Amino acid sequence: MPRATFYNLNPEKQERIIDAAMMHIAEKGYDRTMISDIVRLAGIPRGSFYQYFEDKYDLFNYIFEHVSKKKLEMFSPALSKLGDKAFIDLYEEIMEYGLKFARDNPRARMIGLQIYRSNEVSLKNILAHLERQGISTIRDYLEADQKNGHIREGIDLDALAMIFYNLNARDILEMLQNGMSDRDILDKAKQVIDIIKYGVVKEEQHGNRIQSE
Repeated sequence: MPRATFYNLNPEKQERIIDAAMMHIAEKGYDRTMISDIVRLAGIPRGSFYQYFEDKYDLFNYIFEHVSKKKLEMFSPALSKLGDKAFIDLYEEIMEYGLKFARDNPRARMIGLQIYRSNEVSLKNILAHLERQGISTIRDYLEADQKNGHIREGIDLDALAMIFYNLNARDILEMLQNGMSDRDILDKAKQVIDIIKYGVVKEEQHGNRIQSE
C-alpha cells in the first residue's frame, strides 16, 4: 500500500497521480504501462514516485482498492434501506447503481476487465483479495436475510454470495464490453435474480421430488 508520504500529499496531487496511472493502464494495459509514463503525465519526478509507492504493483493495488471503495459508496443509497427491505429484494437496485458506476467510470471499467482477464499472478492475487472481501460482505447480508425468513434454510450462502458478487462485478463488465444496452443488462440481471428467488423446477415436479425424498 502507499507510503505515508503519499497520504501526506494534498488531495489534488494524489488524484493527479492516480488519474495518470489509470489513463495509461486503461489504454495500454498493466504490463505495457511504465512508471516513466505515469510520472510524465502526472508531472512529478521519477524519484518522487518511489517516495509514494514501492513499485507499479503497489500503485495498481491501491488503484483497484480505491475504485472498489468508490463503487461501494455508490451503492450506499440502496444499502441504506437494509433492515426495512431484504438484500435480495434490493439487488435489482444495487445492479442499477453498479451499471451506472461502470458507465460513469470507463477507465475503471477497462482496468477491471484487464484484471479479470489477466493471467498475471500478482494481479490475480489482488483480485482474489478483493473478491474475498466482497463475497464476505454479501454473505453477511444474505445471512441476515436468512435469519429474517427471506431465504430458506439449507441454502449455501457462500455460493449464493459468489453469484451476486460476480453478477455486479465480472459479469456486468463483460456484458458492457459486448455492447449490451443498459436495459438488456438489467433485464438479464432480473432474470438471474428471479431464477435465484423462484428456481427453475416446475412447482408440481418440485413437490413430487420432495415426496420421493
